[in-house]
Amino acid sequence: EEKQQYIKDAFVFSWQGYRNFSWGYDENKPASNVPRNTRNGWGATIIDSLDTLFIMDLCEEFKEAQKFVSSISWNNNNDDEPVQLFETVIRYVGGLLSAYDLSHEKVFVKKAVELVDRLLPAFDTPTGIPYQYMNFSTGEAIKSPIACLAEIGTIQIEFTRLSEITGNWKY
Repeated sequence: EEKQQYIKDAFVFSWQGYRNFSWGYDENKPASNVPRNTRNGWGATIIDSLDTLFIMDLCEEFKEAQKFVSSISWNNNNDDEPVQLFETVIRYVGGLLSAYDLSHEKVFVKKAVELVDRLLPAFDTPTGIPYQYMNFSTGEAIKSPIACLAEIGTIQIEFTRLSEITGNWKY
């Protein structure tokens, strides 16, 4: 129990630093408390932390993060940066789906569906193996002959779970 409290205190300390200095950004640089966006500027740390907030029974923090998630516009992209399929699925979609599985709050499914629907053109390829990047401004995949099979296999977990939740097997 003492170890659990120590871990929770460490998480709360880190969360407060992020919240105070970098809320809404993807990351906080802890030594300088400078925010930065490395995952398209949609608040990756917030979404990555949803399940931990819930499991640690940090109810106020979870509700605040949920409110943030409900306001995300996937149209707002960090300097028109390409959207990397793999990282976006494992960090954003995975985070949203785990938050839904824990809390049953439908906003997390709604935001996951919005995001995945924007990613689906990456699968419109001659082989069905998705392109690695999307341009959300144009809605088109950035065509490249390079693909990582491990990444493709990994994202099937999130896509399958989204299909199970929504009953829509296009995912």
